[in-house]
Amino acid sequence: MSTLSDFLLAHPVAGMEKEVYLSPRLADHPFRIAAMDGDEVSGYLGICRLPQAGGGFDTQRFQMMVVVNHTLEPDFRDANLLERGGCQRPEDFVNKHLLAGEISALAREIAALSGYHQDFTALKAEVKN
Repeated sequence: MSTLSDFLLAHPVAGMEKEVYLSPRLADHPFRIAAMDGDEVSGYLGICRLPQAGGGFDTQRFQMMVVVNHTLEPDFRDANLLERGGCQRPEDFVNKHLLAGEISALAREIAALSGYHQDFTALKAEVKN
């Protein structure tokens, strides 16, 4: 009989990947995504906290960090892809070549693969605590 510890040791989160289809426009072109681990999420949360009173959160920046860093195909950080797309930064490429809803859908898929099954609500709650 396997224990939870044995299962976890045999199934690390590093390397968890999935192919996803985002929209009818991209129906013939799957994206390959990777899961986020706890350290990555913590880092993004720290960067996206707004220092103003009330402890705001930059959701758009968080979403973009997730998309840029956890989309494997296409690799938005690839210098050749950026050059071919006429962009300096991965964020510029994403905004130029994906619809706003496709960006959100991609971020949701990455979050779901990472264990967040209710969009970014759980992540926002984590920031407030």
